[in-house]
Amino acid sequence: MKSYLLSVLVRMYRGLDLEAFRRAHPDDWLLWEPGTWRPPSARTVIIPPSAPQVQPSAGEALAFSLAAQPQLTLGRGTTCDVVINDGTLSQMHLVLERADDGWLVRDAGSRNGSWLDGVALGPGMERRLRAGARLKAGQVALTYYDPQHMHQRLQTAG
Repeated sequence: MKSYLLSVLVRMYRGLDLEAFRRAHPDDWLLWEPGTWRPPSARTVIIPPSAPQVQPSAGEALAFSLAAQPQLTLGRGTTCDVVINDGTLSQMHLVLERADDGWLVRDAGSRNGSWLDGVALGPGMERRLRAGARLKAGQVALTYYDPQHMHQRLQTAG
């Protein structure tokens, strides 16, 4: 599976028309959005505000091309297609399957849950993805794009 930093895609394809982008990348995308990590437990040690603070960078989205994938697994486990080393993810957290008219997503029985556009996914419950759909797996934020909407994101990324 190919992955790209969003900033690299922006430099390569900003200003390119949609049809040229589709010729280069006809497949769908899954973006791992940057975000602030929130500890899953009250027992996690938090540095008090009086301690010297280091400002973290804003982070950057990582884009996964879903080319030629009939099924995709996402989680912490090394056997997953998309491995994200985040303590809020299960070894296998999400499963995405290609359907005739798009993609379906289901929670693989994760411990910290999954949400599609703010609605909880019960274990094994399949839901259809639409362009711009927001997935949350544990505390990991993901966005699904078809080529047209990925092209729009690249044109407006700052």
